[in-house]
Formats: sequence, structure tokens, C-alpha cells
Amino acid sequence: YTDSLIEKLCDLVQRAAGATRSGRLAWGQGQVRFAKNRRLLRNGRWRGFGVQTDGPVDHDMPILRATDENGKLLAVIANYACPSTSAHLDDGVCGDWAGCAQQFIEKAHPGTLALITIGCGADVNPSPMGSQKAARAHGQAIAREVNRLLEGNLTPIEPQLTTTLRHIDLPFAKLP
Repeated sequence: YTDSLIEKLCDLVQRAAGATRSGRLAWGQGQVRFAKNRRLLRNGRWRGFGVQTDGPVDHDMPILRATDENGKLLAVIANYACPSTSAHLDDGVCGDWAGCAQQFIEKAHPGTLALITIGCGADVNPSPMGSQKAARAHGQAIAREVNRLLEGNLTPIEPQLTTTLRHIDLPFAKLP
């Protein structure tokens, strides 16, 4: 299996390298609001999981758009800081909200590859949660915002690479 996998991956990389073409990248940022903080606090102490309405949540959703030289949409990446845990495990096979969002985006833009990434959102859950219906609703929210952003003016990413390296000390804080 390992030898076969290595051979297939090498073939895949060679085919991908041979299929490269010029294009353009642009980015934008929108918001969706189905993530809710899940750390229940009482008197400043953690008391379990639930919905903490005043807890920190990042609702920003940046996207990256890839087009060919003629402006045809090739791919879009969307990132939202919320685990893909809308559906229960016993609710059948489901790609959860991320998989649903990908399907809705690709259906709205035939021939386009959609990729959903999960940002830094370990202390949040989608809300509501517990069903494939919730996963589809969250996926639709992501897809609607992606489509809205794609219809607007995104910020081009110019083909220029600039790097900077600086070392800084980050000492540990004293533990309580």
C-alpha cells in the first residue's frame, strides 16, 4: 500500500506541475454568525459546555479567490473559525457544514473547486447544532457570504514576494 500510495502521489504532483497556468489571486473578508462560544463560565470559572452568549467568537470569514487570466473563477477558499460539528454522529454520513458549504459553492459556480478551512475556533460550536438540517443551514450561510463577496470587489494579491525575519523573546508568564 505504501509503495502504491507514494507512486500515486508522485504521479499526481507531476500531473499538477504540468497543468499549471497563469492566473490571479484576490481576497476579501465577510462575516457569518452561527458560531457561539461553548465555554460556560460562572463567577469566572469554567462550569462545562453550552452556549456562552457573551463569550469571545470570531465571526470574520476571509476568502481567497483564484481566477484564470480571463477572470474565470477556478477556485475559492473560505475560512471560518468554527468546528464542523453541526450534525450528530448517529445522523448518517454527512460532510457537516463545511462539506455542505463546499457543495453549495461548487453548485453555484460549476467547474470551480471550493475548499473550506476551519480557523482557530476550538472554544466555539455551531448554533444550532444536532442535525444534518443545521449543517445544511450553516453551509448555506457560508455559501451565501462567499457568493456575496465574489460578486463584489476583492483585493488583488500582486505577484510579489517580500519576506522579513526578526527574532523576539516571548517569555512565559508566571503560572497562577
